Amino acid sequence: IVITEPAGFELEAALIDDILIRQLDDGRLLTGSTIDAGDDTPEVRPETVAAIQAEVARMLPRAAGLGIDASWCCFRPGSPDGLPVIDLVPGLTNAWMSVGHFRTGILVALGAGEAVAAWITGGRPPASIAVFGLDRLRNPPD
Repeated sequence: IVITEPAGFELEAALIDDILIRQLDDGRLLTGSTIDAGDDTPEVRPETVAAIQAEVARMLPRAAGLGIDASWCCFRPGSPDGLPVIDLVPGLTNAWMSVGHFRTGILVALGAGEAVAAWITGGRPPASIAVFGLDRLRNPPD
């Protein structure tokens, strides 16, 4: 993730292509959201920052040349099979979890929340989320 210095313009909406460009309230641009499969080191790499800058310039030429205020890397929580886990918290009967959504959490939050709410009020998991239970991780198929 890279945050630029304040831009001298205002974006009407976020831009999404190979990366995300979103303007913060103070005018800076939050950019990035790359995926480096197999990379589990928490280092910010200059070549990745440069690639993000180049992509910003391609997507939004007005932003070419903006300085960088901050950069960092982080890891998205995901499960070994790539599917989220929506289930009861092990050992508890009144606590549910909806985790491991990787990069789609914000996109599926409403549906996942509605499914958990239906489970809580109905007393059993909706069929639509049965595939997301913990059992699949405990007993993966051969």
